[in-house]
Formats: sequence, C-alpha cells, structure tokens
Amino acid sequence: MGFLQRFFYGRNGNDHLNTAIFVVVLIFMALQLVTGLAIFMYIYYICIAVYFYRALSRNISKRQSENAWFMSKTSGIRKEAKLIRNRFKDRKTYKYLKCPNCKKHLRVPRGKGNIKIRCSHCHLEFFKKV
Repeated sequence: MGFLQRFFYGRNGNDHLNTAIFVVVLIFMALQLVTGLAIFMYIYYICIAVYFYRALSRNISKRQSENAWFMSKTSGIRKEAKLIRNRFKDRKTYKYLKCPNCKKHLRVPRGKGNIKIRCSHCHLEFFKKV
C-alpha cells in the first residue's frame, strides 16, 4: 500500500457538498479576476480551506450528515435540473406534459396526433394532441 493510499484511507474524500463548494470557489475566482476586489479572493481562500478540511476529515459521520443536509436542501433544484436535462435530451422524440389534475410531469411520444394519456400517478385519462 502506497503512501497516498495510506494517507487517504479513512478520510471523507469528495461528495456533493464539496463539489458545490468547489463551484463556489470557481465563481469567486472569476469575480475576483473580473472586478479585482480582494474580498472575493479572501472568500475563495476560505472556501478552499473548508473544501480541504471536509475532504481530509476523518470524522466521516459528521461529514456525511452535513452532506445529507445539503442534499435535502437542494433536492428541488436538482430535481428541476434533471427534468430540464431530460427534456433537452428527449426533445426530438418525446413531449413533456403536466397532468391537469395532479400537475405531475408526463412524457409522451411526439408525432402521434390526438392521443389518450393516462396519468401514472392519479390515473386521470385525458386527450391531447402531441
């Protein structure tokens, strides 16, 4: 077992919260480069320190609870981003509709004309031209 493997054994490593902190670091770096204000540099130095503290921490249960809190607070944003990503990926073959009753997103094939759609959540049947 090499030195680095021994060093990183039992440490938290990278998780979703650390990835978000890294994105914040990049944003503040860009702001500092554009504006030249030193306050942005100090903020991204602090963020880098927090990033490395979390990544190299041996208190894994504490870091996992922090990450779980972050994931619960950002679940709505991540869900919307995933929907936008899927809509863009499927834009040529599928159309996304909302159920008129429960407002759930439904994916239906494009170009089928007037079809009967059944919501998988509330089982409402409605007609729509796609």
